[in-house]
Amino acid sequence: MQAGALSDNRSLNKANNDTTCDHPRKVANIILLWMSGLLYNAIDSSTRNVLVLFQLMEPLHWSVTQVSYGNASGFLITLSSFLSSVVLSRWLSDCSLITIGLLSNAASMLPMAFATTTYMFFIARVLALFSLMPVPLIYSLLSQQVHGSSYSKVLIALQLSLKISSAGTNLLYAKIYQETLSWFPGFVLILSGLISIVAIIPIRIFNSRLSFGCIHQVIEDEEAGQHDLLLETEEPSDDKTICKQCPSCVQ
Repeated sequence: MQAGALSDNRSLNKANNDTTCDHPRKVANIILLWMSGLLYNAIDSSTRNVLVLFQLMEPLHWSVTQVSYGNASGFLITLSSFLSSVVLSRWLSDCSLITIGLLSNAASMLPMAFATTTYMFFIARVLALFSLMPVPLIYSLLSQQVHGSSYSKVLIALQLSLKISSAGTNLLYAKIYQETLSWFPGFVLILSGLISIVAIIPIRIFNSRLSFGCIHQVIEDEEAGQHDLLLETEEPSDDKTICKQCPSCVQ
């Protein structure tokens, strides 16, 4: 009974300590996810707006029909990103899928900046087949870090920050495109590719923190199990202990 009470008290204290220590860890995880989502969403929305001008101006100088084909390729990217996230999630974690999506976006932006013909542009678009996976998966990871009514508050704050950042980067990208149009129209696309690579850093840090947290939890559980086993073996017996020096016990 005494060992069971000690075990219960220890478990209660451990739960309280885990709750206290878990809060700042989750706040840090939310900030990392937030940073990655902001970076990706800002360049994604801004690049879409600039991409229309990139198609209409030199060196591509597309017609209206060709622009509609380019928009259709965007729909195929949406479909391929959805199917890829469904299929690949069986073998890969969400952090790995987000990393693949960011790499896909960077891999498409960098060669697209140097596209001078239609076929070069569409080859670069093929590399973007996984580029729309990050944001939905970031929302999924956020839901695992925040529970209850707090998730709706965090989600609304994230959506608001995404819209504000998109509006700011749209103006910034338009200005950069105007300034670089005369000497290198694809400069904003290279900038988008580099920012996509930078957005990978918070996700990888988040994944490392999750892995370290899981290993630390396993070690604590093993230590707790060994401690409980030790308490059970040391529990005093209710049977009468025989004393060899007492004459009554010897008889």
